[in-house]
Amino acid sequence: MTENSMPNFTDFAKLFDPANVARMFDPQQMMTAFAPAPRQGIDLQAAIGKSQKHFQAMIAANKAAAEAYRALFDKQIRIFEEITAEAKRQIGEMGQTAEPDGLKKQTELYAVSVEKALSLMTELSNAAAKANADAFAVIQGQVEDALKELRAG
Repeated sequence: MTENSMPNFTDFAKLFDPANVARMFDPQQMMTAFAPAPRQGIDLQAAIGKSQKHFQAMIAANKAAAEAYRALFDKQIRIFEEITAEAKRQIGEMGQTAEPDGLKKQTELYAVSVEKALSLMTELSNAAAKANADAFAVIQGQVEDALKELRAG
């Protein structure tokens, strides 16, 4: 990476590709992983078939979540690019300077812009993580209710 180039986030962005997320949550693979040990009288295929629509809904929800995280990542990149572009513009206006502190001032300006961009990117990620945790807390309550119902018979 040269001094004037942006980091390449392509490989990182691939983690959020909705198609890759869908493959991670393939219903057949998940049912195999979640299947209980075979027992006499339990029709696993029937149970899997009955749950198929729920797995399809989960896959669709996971794709939407992956798309949302991809959009978050894109917003973070846009923040970084906008802030560092402004720093580059200001550095360009300073031009080549013969003053002893000129290069030092330019370096400091760019370092401050990167720090601000990364701070805002982190703040955006933290807000998304909090929203995710809040959503899980709601679902966790529903899981506990479902377990109570199953245990009550």
